[in-house]
Amino acid sequence: MRTLAAGVFVIILVLPFFGCKKEQQYVKPLTLVKTAAAEDYKEGSALKYSASVVPNAVVNMVFKSSGYVAGILQVKDIDGRLRNVQEGDFVKKGTVLASVEQKGYREKVSQAKAQLAKARAQLAKAKLDYDRANNLFSAKSMAKPQYDETAAALGTTEAEHNAALAQLREAQIAVDECSLVVPFDSLVFQRNIENGSLVSPSVNAFTIADTSTVKVVFGVPDVMIKAFKNGDAVRVFIEAHQGVEYKGQITRIAPFADDQSRVFNIEVKIPNINQTIKAGMIASMLMQRAAVSGAEITVPLNSIVRPSDNSTGFAVFVVEDQGGKHIARKHSVAIGRIVASRVSIEKGLNRGEKVIVDGQNYVSDGEQVKLAD
Repeated sequence: MRTLAAGVFVIILVLPFFGCKKEQQYVKPLTLVKTAAAEDYKEGSALKYSASVVPNAVVNMVFKSSGYVAGILQVKDIDGRLRNVQEGDFVKKGTVLASVEQKGYREKVSQAKAQLAKARAQLAKAKLDYDRANNLFSAKSMAKPQYDETAAALGTTEAEHNAALAQLREAQIAVDECSLVVPFDSLVFQRNIENGSLVSPSVNAFTIADTSTVKVVFGVPDVMIKAFKNGDAVRVFIEAHQGVEYKGQITRIAPFADDQSRVFNIEVKIPNINQTIKAGMIASMLMQRAAVSGAEITVPLNSIVRPSDNSTGFAVFVVEDQGGKHIARKHSVAIGRIVASRVSIEKGLNRGEKVIVDGQNYVSDGEQVKLAD
């Protein structure tokens, strides 16, 4: 009896544990989603983007000759005194920004000139010797070996003359490369040297930029890239220049997406004749697109997803009501024109259907979802 009672007691203790296990089974909560209707487009027809202004070209100016900086371009300061050129100064094409000490390089030019003069004298003598030998050989008054020796001497002397000429040209180029010459009208962005600085071909002395034309750069995702093409007209507004509208054209569309942002950069060039637009300014872009016709339906752009079974296609998730339950169904779609924040659907969707615009990346086909209030 005692043993039986103990067994009954153990069973009574164990049973509640089994009951607890059954109650703790995990049930996945329904994904909360928001929807919007597929409908006719009712807003304006302009695409608007934020963008940044960058120079048309940026060049690092580097000395090709090593040495100590002997001079930096002098410009008038606001008080009328001369000072070294600095960031923000405008410089014309052909202006010498700075130069290194040329004494050693000019000595090499003088040595090369002396060597060339010597080579020219030797060449003139060798030509006379050859002409004399040629006349004697023609008159059969000189043996063939002696004639050949004179001809070879002329060839050697000509080679030495050409080498001396090349050496002079090289020495002169080294002198020319002691100066940094501006390749185009530009704005000085940075100056990294002072008088007396020791520079070499690895030192970036100046950074200059062509700002006569500026580029306004903005990025678009892959689902929108088809809406743009080179030559499209763009209206540009600079935040610092309220009320002023600039006209531009798309001049470049990146062939691949940025590694970090995963967007495709698009460049628009606009003239900057008065240099009033500065690099780094914030701009907004308005690009006119054809309005979507009434026969087409549109959905919010952010409802478009890439289906897992087709990395090049497009899809949306539509919420269907099935006996009081909300079920997400994947619809493969063909997209058309993009207008503002919406995109037209050419195939795969009916007007009035509810597409998921928040949570679409976290649901799967056939999954029950919960609608946000």
